[in-house]
Amino acid sequence: MLAREILKTMIFLSRILFAKEEKSVNKKLCRLITNHSTFKTIPIIMVTGNTGLIDRAKAKVAGSTDYMTKPFTQSELLKMVFK
Repeated sequence: MLAREILKTMIFLSRILFAKEEKSVNKKLCRLITNHSTFKTIPIIMVTGNTGLIDRAKAKVAGSTDYMTKPFTQSELLKMVFK
């Protein structure tokens, strides 16, 4: 299957690590996306350099569908897209 034959939409959000209200910003943005009828079925992937389990849990609580750590390889990205 060629990549051009697949139409898949995903939203990749980079975690805001320098903001004091990081949790609030991520939650609000995820909530806005998931509550909108056009976007509610689109997966939200949180992208960050943090690799800890707590960070993954925070991303999930914020409303993300999945989590990727930077740097990631092309194969990891493709795995996420075709999940």
